[in-house]
Amino acid sequence: MRAWILLMMGLLGLGLAQPARWEGQPEYRAIPGVTTAAGAALDRSYVLVYPAQGTPRGTVIFVPGFLGGATNFDILARRLVLAAPGWAVWAWDRRANGLEDRRGFTTPDPWAYYQNYPLPEFPFLKDWGLRVHLEDLERVVNQARSSGPVVLAGHSLGASLASLYALYRGDTIHGLILLDGAPRLIPLTREQYLGGTEGGFGRLAGLNELLEGKAPPYINAFGLNPVGFAQAEAQAFMTAQNPQADAPPGWAPF
Repeated sequence: MRAWILLMMGLLGLGLAQPARWEGQPEYRAIPGVTTAAGAALDRSYVLVYPAQGTPRGTVIFVPGFLGGATNFDILARRLVLAAPGWAVWAWDRRANGLEDRRGFTTPDPWAYYQNYPLPEFPFLKDWGLRVHLEDLERVVNQARSSGPVVLAGHSLGASLASLYALYRGDTIHGLILLDGAPRLIPLTREQYLGGTEGGFGRLAGLNELLEGKAPPYINAFGLNPVGFAQAEAQAFMTAQNPQADAPPGWAPF
């Protein structure tokens, strides 16, 4: 029995042990992107830069998932730059992540601000398709390559984007890591691509509908839309500020 207790204590100690983390302040850097109708102020993506510790050897670029952003990788990035000396970590924010309205977080009641939040008008989003995101990512990769080899590490939707990037521009990277994701290519006829079709989450708008403004240029199904995302973020923000407070009326039971 004593041997089992000692073994369990040892395993528990290993489980609770936390690898060292870099304690510095990462730089949030804008990377010029592909030119679109949105204009130069919005035609850019962003990277959260965790610098290499020691002689530079290369860069790992993390590509976030559907509801993710650069800060999702903060804990992992802080551990990785110490565990792999010489490797920098760049966590990517797609250009759409820069559109979030954060004014509500400066008000006394963020929940009230976002509870009546109208769906925003972003007509230029119809131009921000797969090609634009992949070309933005290529510009990020090209900047990182100035310091050595680049490894792409994508999570979920980011794994799909990283896989497609590797398919078309594999000559610019030295490695590919897929975290809970895959290319997930969906076969479509040309008619379905242009005119729309039914998918696993309901109807998928066709390219013609998007370009003609007949379909919203963002996800709007099952409560997933910019308003729902803003409200969820407001709840998370307020919970982090005061974890013991009662939830205001109307909160979703996440």
